[in-house]
Amino acid sequence: MRQRRSRRAGWMSGRCWVGLAGMAMWMAAAGGCGSSTAGHGEGEYCDTTSDCRSGLECRNHVCQKPAAECRPPCGENEVCVDGVCKPVQPVRDQDGDGIGSDRDCDDLDALIHPADDGLGIAAGYEYCDGRDNDCDNETDEGCPPCVEDAVQDCGTDLGECTPGVQRCQGGRWQACSGQGPAAEIPDGKDNDCDGAIDEGMPCTAGQTQACGGSVGVCTTGVQECLDGVFGGCGGGVSPGAEKCNGLDDDCDGNTDDGFMVGQACDGRGECGAGVIECAAEFSARCSTEPGGSRDQSHPELCNGRDDDCDGQTDEDFLIGQPCLGTGMCGNGVWECRSEETARCSTDPGGSRDQSQPERCDGLDNDCDAATDEDFFAGTACDGVGECGAGVIECASATTTRCSTEPGGSADQSEVESCDGLDNDCDGESDDGFGIGQPCDGVGECGAGTIECASATATRCSTDAGGSADQSQAERCNGRDDNCDGSTDNGDDQALCQPLTDHVVRATCARPAGTCQVANPLADCESGWWDFNGAWSDGCEVRLDNGADVGNTCATARALDTLSDAAAGSQITVSGNLVPAGDEDWYRVVGFDDVGSDESVDQCDNYHFKVRFASRPAGVVFDVSLDSCTEMGCRQEICYDLRTNFRDASGPQILGECGCRTTNTAGYNICEQKHHTYHIRVYRQPGYAVTADPYTLTIGNGNISGGTDCP
Repeated sequence: MRQRRSRRAGWMSGRCWVGLAGMAMWMAAAGGCGSSTAGHGEGEYCDTTSDCRSGLECRNHVCQKPAAECRPPCGENEVCVDGVCKPVQPVRDQDGDGIGSDRDCDDLDALIHPADDGLGIAAGYEYCDGRDNDCDNETDEGCPPCVEDAVQDCGTDLGECTPGVQRCQGGRWQACSGQGPAAEIPDGKDNDCDGAIDEGMPCTAGQTQACGGSVGVCTTGVQECLDGVFGGCGGGVSPGAEKCNGLDDDCDGNTDDGFMVGQACDGRGECGAGVIECAAEFSARCSTEPGGSRDQSHPELCNGRDDDCDGQTDEDFLIGQPCLGTGMCGNGVWECRSEETARCSTDPGGSRDQSQPERCDGLDNDCDAATDEDFFAGTACDGVGECGAGVIECASATTTRCSTEPGGSADQSEVESCDGLDNDCDGESDDGFGIGQPCDGVGECGAGTIECASATATRCSTDAGGSADQSQAERCNGRDDNCDGSTDNGDDQALCQPLTDHVVRATCARPAGTCQVANPLADCESGWWDFNGAWSDGCEVRLDNGADVGNTCATARALDTLSDAAAGSQITVSGNLVPAGDEDWYRVVGFDDVGSDESVDQCDNYHFKVRFASRPAGVVFDVSLDSCTEMGCRQEICYDLRTNFRDASGPQILGECGCRTTNTAGYNICEQKHHTYHIRVYRQPGYAVTADPYTLTIGNGNISGGTDCP
């Protein structure tokens, strides 16, 4: 194993070893210390072909090359090696770290595995080696970057492995270029490069085989077949890491190889020429360096030189290391101020001086370790308006304020209220409310000025509650009388006071703003009706017999009995047909007084007659005899029921004459013709409803002036 010497970094080991049960394990994919390749390698445990790397397939739970297929195919727990089936025991956890190959990103290295909380296994420690040691799909996280394009040796030539190199690219070590270990398979080779051949592979009890070598400090050993499998190489000395001790520790035939002992050298820093000599088991030095046989080192000064020859310049002063400048002077690097002192390069006087004139911002702008020293911050003060006592503090980069003022650290300002005070401490009272500005009041309230209505609201002085309140009680008139922003709002009954004649309930029509009787049946006094719809005269029509009398045959208005005795009798009634659909019913008895009539003129004067004295257009009547259904006539304006056998041409309608109440030769029998008449007055369809009254004359007997109906 070679070692390389870096002029600045000193000596470093080129080995890429991690311990596992006494053997050196590599990353199987690229054969080195670089990033792992997805999938399992040849000879590793698998469940399906997708578990194996590209070019391999899973057979008998072992990743194998398809070209190595044996004929006939190998059986269970066998693997095809060079066309021959050999026994193998698939191991799910080949490196013995407790994590199976289905989850372990490198099942050939026991130090590389993910965490398993259930098994109490912590993730592998992430080394800065270009490998994903904790199997989290990230490599060398948290590690400092390596030097770009730097190269270091890696790998081993033990067994089937070959050494190689790692190159630094993008700040990370890449994969080792050599051939690394693979899973051990029964092929008579040291596949996993641990000095033992086919260990863990099936064997015959008592079988042994030689292992190891006798070069350098190494001695040969023997592998024994234990419990059916070969064990490790025992009884000999295996290769180890090369030390600077005069021995061939890695058994490669060279003593102290990689340390170049005895060769000429230039000491580091200010130490001059010498020869290479061993410093300790794992390091070498130039003889002129500290501790060497011709030590030329001196105490380190801040002068840009490596006085103590440790490979570092001005390291006691952290020169070149990152630093944070004083105050607002930002990130820089340490640089020499004198041979004894250093400063951050961004501080005043530094090579990258970032200091600025001091500002009032709570920061140390001039990087003198004092803050706002030119602005008297912290001095007592009284705030503006309602803001009380405080201390001076920065308001901007160039101005200050009292801490109790708006935006201050002890801000006492409040949202400005309409109360005559400077609540927000801006030097003005009630600002933002427009106090004193001209305004037009709401609704019918006229011009005024803006004034406070509450802590958060204003009003025009003429509005309701204002100092010059012009509001009035709301009326139904299409105007906002009470100046509340709404027109004709409120209870309709109140809006229409005082009520007009015979109105008991009013409705305010919106948006017209007029009072009206919306439902005369409910809104008018009993017996009254609003026919014309005018609010000014209210319910102007007097109903003839109320809303519930005389409107049906069953509730017909009973009139006096009409007798035909002597000169007869007559009744005159009046009414109106309001509302639409109204009808008036009358019930009257027509009495036939036969005895009285006959004793006077030997005539029966019974003559029942109904006539309109006046009527609106379309108003007619029906007459029913003795019941509501026995119709005598329909849609008439004149009706007669009489007997008339004599003197029909005379001016009087005499009725039935020449009669006797008993059978008498030459005379008729005077018969009684009593009837109860039901008279229905109504308006025919198609005629306009009017409030005009009708007058109806109802008579019986020999009434003066009576004429027959046409």
